[in-house]
Amino acid sequence: MTVDIELVKNLDVNSKDIIDLLFDVYVSAGYVSRRSAETLFTVDAIQNRGQILVARDNENAEIIGCVISSMSRSLSKFVNKAYSKKYGIRNSFAGS
Repeated sequence: MTVDIELVKNLDVNSKDIIDLLFDVYVSAGYVSRRSAETLFTVDAIQNRGQILVARDNENAEIIGCVISSMSRSLSKFVNKAYSKKYGIRNSFAGS
């Protein structure tokens, strides 16, 4: 399997796929309740967390993972590292 990594610039285009992924990872595994996820994983909530990178399966373009990261502007002057806040790999691909 080959995977493409891309920076999401327009969340509206990818929002359903990303929200489905986050529900699959966090709700299915029992990390958060469905009720909490409905608040945590909205388009606005995700966008407010920072930049979003997604991994797509080249064969069918399915989003199989994502990283949502943020970097403090003041901290970025001193440290060239992003702090990852949320990440997930779709359960069906976790062992691949």
